[in-house]
Amino acid sequence: MNEGRFQKKGQQQKAAQKMLHTINRDEEHIVKMWTPLHFSTPQDYCYFPKSRMFRCMNLVLRYVIYIFGPVIFKLFFGLKIIGREKLKNLPQKGVTVCNHVHMLDCGVVACAMNRRRICIPTLESNFCIPFVRHLVRILGGIPLPEHIRPFRRMHEALVSYINEGHLVHVYPEAVLYPRYNGIRKFKRGAFTLAYDCNVPVIPYVIRYVEPDGWERLLHRKPVMRLYILDPVYPNTENNKKYETERLCALVHEKMQEVFDRPGP
Repeated sequence: MNEGRFQKKGQQQKAAQKMLHTINRDEEHIVKMWTPLHFSTPQDYCYFPKSRMFRCMNLVLRYVIYIFGPVIFKLFFGLKIIGREKLKNLPQKGVTVCNHVHMLDCGVVACAMNRRRICIPTLESNFCIPFVRHLVRILGGIPLPEHIRPFRRMHEALVSYINEGHLVHVYPEAVLYPRYNGIRKFKRGAFTLAYDCNVPVIPYVIRYVEPDGWERLLHRKPVMRLYILDPVYPNTENNKKYETERLCALVHEKMQEVFDRPGP
């Protein structure tokens, strides 16, 4: 019995190690941030605090973003949302994904989720920035551990969070590449999470287009368009490795199609 338990534990560790490699950050960062502080995710890190104070601060800050965010994004980014009608049928729980092309694109996506609460796994380095790290934490950001044990605990916490009826937002490209018009290579972590929870992957795509009409009066650079695509569901009857690779490739293809369309 003990041998079986140890063998199962070893298999879980290997699976988590593989998932860590698919989600963990690339060695090269396009955008360099000022990170004077040190942070390393402890084994007993509390990913989702239950205190009233934390929940209250989270609620207040989220609603500040939901109220003022759309105006700011419209004014400064020229943001328009395509497929907004799909928000009416947004699944209660799932994994959302988006290409990573702006430092505030998480706010852009959050404002297009009908004021839903979301969790955003982010690099540990973002928790090394004074003051900003507290905002990231309060707004639902959690650190992506670089070591296997805390990473496995984070994955378990995310599974529980999704099963409670929430959304987790993941950048499968991992690294921010400002204003990149296209879909880069994906890591499989988001799709592994969707498979483990048997929930859909909801793709969002940010594309930059040349300003048209009255937009030319306010914007000289390309403006932002956010596309909301149909959910893509995993088939949990398939082998996990095969299905996560299939799901990853299918979502990548559907997101790339946004850039293959003629015109804006």
